[in-house]
Amino acid sequence: MSGAIRVLLPPSAGNLVAAVLEAGCTPVIDGTGPTPPAVPPGAWVRTRPGRPAPGTGPVILAEYGAPVPDRPTWLETAVPREIPPGYAGLVLKGREAGGFCGEEDGLASLAACPSPGRVILDAGVGPDTAAAAAALGAAGVLLVEQHLGCPEVGLPAGLRAILERSDDEISRMVVGVRVANPPTAAVLRRLAAGEDPWLLAERLWDGGSSSDSLWMAGQGLALARELADRHGTLGALLRAFDAAWARWPTTARRAPVRPLG
Repeated sequence: MSGAIRVLLPPSAGNLVAAVLEAGCTPVIDGTGPTPPAVPPGAWVRTRPGRPAPGTGPVILAEYGAPVPDRPTWLETAVPREIPPGYAGLVLKGREAGGFCGEEDGLASLAACPSPGRVILDAGVGPDTAAAAAALGAAGVLLVEQHLGCPEVGLPAGLRAILERSDDEISRMVVGVRVANPPTAAVLRRLAAGEDPWLLAERLWDGGSSSDSLWMAGQGLALARELADRHGTLGALLRAFDAAWARWPTTARRAPVRPLG
């Protein structure tokens, strides 16, 4: 149980922190929305510059800004780069990731990082590809969508409907942002017209629909239903990732690198 598997949880899912910790993984509460979430002990928080960073643990900044004082701060980035002064490390977003993602496959971007031991990979990975990231020396991986099919998460009905239709085309790029909304969703027209993605996503976890709330989600959704069916519970799914990470010398040799259309 290394804690190398970081697990992003919806803002209201603080009740799942204990289950994530029990599985040997590290919970991260999403605090990028309009209301600061409760962040229990043992959890990280993901936030944006100039906004609250509840809790006492490490912080992931979704955009560049000053590190949070006295808190290990990790910066999301879409390109391999040196780690800026004051930061603990990077969260590297491959082109498979939701939101502001890179142009290269996650593993390829990770291989180009100068300091992979201080990089957490966000690239919609399955267990075997997580093991490949371990083989490349990564500090860990971030699960953003892969666990959302588990019943404990309680995904809103509109978002679950998208997950149930999951396939390799579940997400799409719109003006440089990877999203999982249906192609005819009204919110995508607003995004294409130049509106702020963060504002468009504000109501996603608060009763918003996939038509009017932006869902910045990536290719991990294509794995979510299968992983939930295979493992049954959130704890079992996370333990599978943790076990794959631990046995990376064997599993990394089998890891697929899936092209995206």
